[in-house]
Amino acid sequence: MSELQTDKSFERWLECMARGILVGGSLGAIAGWFLMDIQRSLLLGMLIGCLAGVTMKNVKDSKDREAELNPKTESKLNSESEDKSKSKEKSKK
Repeated sequence: MSELQTDKSFERWLECMARGILVGGSLGAIAGWFLMDIQRSLLLGMLIGCLAGVTMKNVKDSKDREAELNPKTESKLNSESEDKSKSKEKSKK
């Protein structure tokens, strides 16, 4: 792996884990107000957020791999949406 790919991978890990921990901790704190002890719910929310962050990273990686393997699919989708917008414009006239 080149240094640029390593940096990108680390940034993606950091971003996904930070988002997961923040969202999970927030939901855990809200649950702590209503359901259980706030420290326990905050900790559990942050742990679940870590799992969500790992899942988010895996989904982003698989989308990137799919886009690299099938570049035609993306261009087909763009051309189809352009064709639909052009047909809508013609129908309005």
